[in-house]
Amino acid sequence: MTRIDLWNRANKKADLFFNLWERWQDEQEYEDINDYLKHLQQTFPEAYAITKRAFGIKCKTDDGNIHITVKRSGNSIKLYGKNI
Repeated sequence: MTRIDLWNRANKKADLFFNLWERWQDEQEYEDINDYLKHLQQTFPEAYAITKRAFGIKCKTDDGNIHITVKRSGNSIKLYGKNI
């Protein structure tokens, strides 16, 4: 699995990221962020870490690592990917 392959899969599953991001905004005082990682690992077994700011996951791929995050942009939320 390459970073591009993973990024394409993340875009197809963007609603999963957005739903978890919205829930985290409401429940971060009460819920464990690692439970979110476990949930995301069901779809993205390459994920090895989760981040709170910006909300996202770090994944290992065959050609390097990628950090996929959710960020608010104006009145919408967007998915971003950064090679790490």
